[in-house]
Amino acid sequence: MKTIIGFIIAINLCFVSLAIASPEEVPESKSEQSHIQPQVIEQVRSLVDEIAKRRTEIQTLNKKLKSTKIEADIAELEEKKQGLQRQLEGQYDALEQIATGTVDLTLFESPSEKNFSWQSELEEVFKPLLYELKKLSERPRQIERLRSEKNSLKTRIKAANLAIEEIKILIGVVEAGKAKKALIQMLEDWKTRRDELVNRAQLVEFQLNEKLDNDQSRSAVIINALKGFITGRGTNLLLSLTAFFSTFVLFRYLSHLLERLIGKGRDRERRFFARLVHVIFQLLTVIFSLFALMATLYALSDWLLLTLLIIILVGFTFALRKSLPLYVDEVRLLLNLGPVREGERVIYNGLPWRVSRLNIYSDLVNPLLTGGRIRLPLGVMLNLVSRRWSRNEPWFPCKPNDYLIMPDETYGQVVLQTPEVVQLNVRGGSKLTYSTRDFIAAQPRNLSEGFGIFINFGLDYALQDNITSDIPNQLESHLRLAVTEKQFNDFINELRVEFAEAGASSLNVMILAFFSGEAASSYYPIQRFLQRATVEACNEHNWVIPFNQLTVHMDAPEASATQPAPLELQETDKLS
Repeated sequence: MKTIIGFIIAINLCFVSLAIASPEEVPESKSEQSHIQPQVIEQVRSLVDEIAKRRTEIQTLNKKLKSTKIEADIAELEEKKQGLQRQLEGQYDALEQIATGTVDLTLFESPSEKNFSWQSELEEVFKPLLYELKKLSERPRQIERLRSEKNSLKTRIKAANLAIEEIKILIGVVEAGKAKKALIQMLEDWKTRRDELVNRAQLVEFQLNEKLDNDQSRSAVIINALKGFITGRGTNLLLSLTAFFSTFVLFRYLSHLLERLIGKGRDRERRFFARLVHVIFQLLTVIFSLFALMATLYALSDWLLLTLLIIILVGFTFALRKSLPLYVDEVRLLLNLGPVREGERVIYNGLPWRVSRLNIYSDLVNPLLTGGRIRLPLGVMLNLVSRRWSRNEPWFPCKPNDYLIMPDETYGQVVLQTPEVVQLNVRGGSKLTYSTRDFIAAQPRNLSEGFGIFINFGLDYALQDNITSDIPNQLESHLRLAVTEKQFNDFINELRVEFAEAGASSLNVMILAFFSGEAASSYYPIQRFLQRATVEACNEHNWVIPFNQLTVHMDAPEASATQPAPLELQETDKLS
């Protein structure tokens, strides 16, 4: 076992080394730098000036904070300073975003420390999967978000300009004083707010243009995605599947090898031990194959495929929990401890079968049927019951080329018998087809296994003195002599002539002839021959063959004068 595990680990290490040795995917750099538009340079200059202005204002506020001692003024100055600081940070972020292009700056933010939470940990586990799903629609979503934000900023800038115009009108009609001073300060605040919105709108416009300029055609996107899959995750998937199937094939080969080595001989205990080893190896095959698959994905650091595999295994485990009792019964069946056992006889679809092999797909065999081998899953085998059988038990009522007589007196030769249909070649060269189940239910007579012919022959009552002794012996001798000249003479087993009964119009003798199955093809010719030979014997010995006659009885003449005489019909040998 240690050697097997070492070999499997060596195979997996080979796969991992191949994956590590493959060149990493490097994003293609642009062959030509995109031309920077003049308005972008103007935006950069404007932002730099705004940043310098905000820094100067913050320094001025810092000086005022150091010089003032009034608490109310200090609070007001701190609030203004914080507002300017937020404006400075936003303007610097905007400048950094324009300078770096479409790079996602959130990737460089330091993660904050959080307390342990199993929900958070579960999110971390599934984050690679969610990230890949999100990545599929990332570009269209970003473009749509930028367009929505652009429209929103335009509306807000328009509203800010309208507010500035209204404040200017109000300042023009207000006299100098505190009110006018407050309105002037409000105007400055609105201008600052508008400038921030304009800067943000310019940034959004720049980002949107960058996304649209770098947009590719659908075919190019599909081709690039296919290339990325083949060189990246496709290679990982191929290596992991190769590890899975190599481990699976190796354990299956070892299972069959050990089963042959242990299962030699007909000892019942050895056969049971071989089956137990087979079931254990089936389980180990699945476990080690999955382990090889997961180990390869782990070594390749492909967390997406590993997460998908874990989800599938968890779902399969929950599904397996409900069907576990059924699998227990299937394991018992594989161990040859269930209701169906290997080598025994079972009835399936109305036909007898021998259980040739019990496995995930079991083999049932009927040696007398064409195509008489079927495979059944364990789920079907659980509904059957087998028993031991005797060597004398038939597996089917007939064999191909046998001659049969059906209950409706149809005579024919079997040309085909399968698990579904039985075909007979009847007189005239036509074929008659039965379903196999109906054929067995009809209980046909198989002449090829031997048959008997019984002929009831009537002689005249004038032969009554010799009908029980001399006549049967003479008729039997005549028939035996006649049979010797025929081709079916070698197949006759017994020939007898016996007195049968005294009939209403004849003395009947019974001709009994028994033949082996080789004479089945001459079944009807033999009947005709025996009839003809019997008539010839009657002619030779002057034996009268009676026939039915009408006898008319009439009353006396005196009675006929008064009323007509009735007619009475009787069967007799002579006219009375």
